[in-house]
Amino acid sequence: MTDRQWSTMLDVHLTAPYRLIQAAAPYMREAAKKEMQSTSSSSSGSGQARCRSIINVSSVSGTHGSAGQVNYATAKSGVCGFTKSVAREWGPFNIRCNAVALGYINTRLTQPKEKGNKIKLGGGEKIELGIPGEGGVGTSSLEVTKALIPLGRIGQPEEAAAAMLLLASPYASYISGQVIEVTGGGWL
Repeated sequence: MTDRQWSTMLDVHLTAPYRLIQAAAPYMREAAKKEMQSTSSSSSGSGQARCRSIINVSSVSGTHGSAGQVNYATAKSGVCGFTKSVAREWGPFNIRCNAVALGYINTRLTQPKEKGNKIKLGGGEKIELGIPGEGGVGTSSLEVTKALIPLGRIGQPEEAAAAMLLLASPYASYISGQVIEVTGGGWL
């Protein structure tokens, strides 16, 4: 692994969420402070800001490690600690912060590498995406992975989004600082 591969992965998966939350601060934390001041000064105010929610995206690589992906696992593990710290710091403003740690979800990142999916970095450099060896003969890693998941299948993007919707909803109004694994029961 090169230094560039290491730092690029940290930038994409850890620095980007930091910058997004930093950019949201005036609309979340500062707005909550104003709400708390205005409601506490009124005769019927509770001093409580309306509930707000931040949801970060981690991975089971960050909660359990992943051979061959030390940079990715490190970045996603960092997202877990970052989430818990923001939950502690912003909780007094009624801002919840949670993360979903996704398992095997059917995306271009989990497709066979032979499909040729790529992303382009600045400067025109292209990086191949996917899992190598899926096009060969015999049991693929996808079949092995599905066998290790109690629900017997990989997750769909809509299922990952549904977990995020739950965390953003009023049904999760007392859940904060948690990393929810969305895995179909895998990685237990």
